Amino acid sequence: MDKRYSSVSFYLMVFVLTLAVGLLMWVSVKGYSYCEGKARSMDNRRAVTSYLTTIINNYDYAGGVEIRDDGKMIVLKEYLQDGIYENRIYAKDGYLHEYYCPQSEPTLDSMAESLGKTNSMYAEVISDHLLKISTDEGVIFISFESAGVYDEK
Repeated sequence: MDKRYSSVSFYLMVFVLTLAVGLLMWVSVKGYSYCEGKARSMDNRRAVTSYLTTIINNYDYAGGVEIRDDGKMIVLKEYLQDGIYENRIYAKDGYLHEYYCPQSEPTLDSMAESLGKTNSMYAEVISDHLLKISTDEGVIFISFESAGVYDEK
């Protein structure tokens, strides 16, 4: 009789240990997935905000930045010998997009580059030298050295 109880307790102990190890593994995988998702989100945030800051600062000259569609599109203008080219930045379908084309060409969403995930973007002029851009990934302020950098249409 003692042998029977000892084998039952052994199997019960193995079952409890297996259950505990399985639960520990499940909790570890869930925790890792959460941390990995947060890291990806922060990487996307850094990429979107850093890109916007860098590209817009490259157009720090008179008439270089234009805000269209009530702040939903930022247009960066490049004045070349054969005409004016525009780099249009806007949010659509959950992504921030960029489209480079001659000024006279319409925006073709199918040809635009996706820059990162964001559902919205709104740009507003705070002062003559300061632009505020709000996205799902955060708010950034861009300071210009040149006066008259942007036009609002």
